[in-house]
Amino acid sequence: MSKIDKIISKQNVRLVDVFVVAPILIYSSTLKHSPNWIRASLLLIGVATLGYNGYHFLDEAKKKSEKPKQ
Repeated sequence: MSKIDKIISKQNVRLVDVFVVAPILIYSSTLKHSPNWIRASLLLIGVATLGYNGYHFLDEAKKKSEKPKQ
């Protein structure tokens, strides 16, 4: 695995989604200058991103820790 592959791994992308993308989407949904349907969409997408990527990050980490070492 090259250095770039380690940096841009699925797990690292999931962490960025959980700790950067989802919070920005959720925060943006609180701004009053956007129409309500945009704000609701941002909130829904932010919560979905947080849930999906958080769940899959933890699941992958659990599988990796349970995997027998060869």
